Amino acid sequence: MKCSLCNKEKSLIKKSHIIPDFFYRNSNLYNSNHTINAFTINTKLKNIKKSRPIPTGVYQSNILCRKCDNEQIGQYESYLKSIFFGGPTAKDEIPVFKNLINKKSEEFTECTNLSYLKFKLGLLSILWRSAIAKRDFFDEIVLSESDLESIRTMLNSNDPGEIGKYPVVIFTLSMILSFPRI
Repeated sequence: MKCSLCNKEKSLIKKSHIIPDFFYRNSNLYNSNHTINAFTINTKLKNIKKSRPIPTGVYQSNILCRKCDNEQIGQYESYLKSIFFGGPTAKDEIPVFKNLINKKSEEFTECTNLSYLKFKLGLLSILWRSAIAKRDFFDEIVLSESDLESIRTMLNSNDPGEIGKYPVVIFTLSMILSFPRI
């Protein structure tokens, strides 16, 4: 079969993570059995329905060869893991985080000293795999054929492209819960 990344006829692996397993760690969705406590929110009925746990990472079979999965995409995933969760990183690629406040008194964190290539291609690899996956979990991830091919070429050639093409912004949400006093 043909690998979706390198487009070469190769033996394809049976379990390719679409979203790397490490993104689920330290979350309330991830449990000790390495499954995700999935749930569905019905906004019309304003209720939350818990469904059966699913394996972490959501796998897809027969999309990547071992080399593309483990080496090509693996290098980007390793970098993302070290940036988001700590771990070995080249000295010149250790991110520097600086908490700042803008003119509207909004807090934000500036991150410098990232490997632009590894960071952008790591995130794009997740988007690309999500778009080519055939699992119901990813039905809402739709990219045009030209975008799929453009990102595939960028990943395959280690080229993050122009800065303005597929720009990346990371947000974190901070919730403040307020409960009425009884």
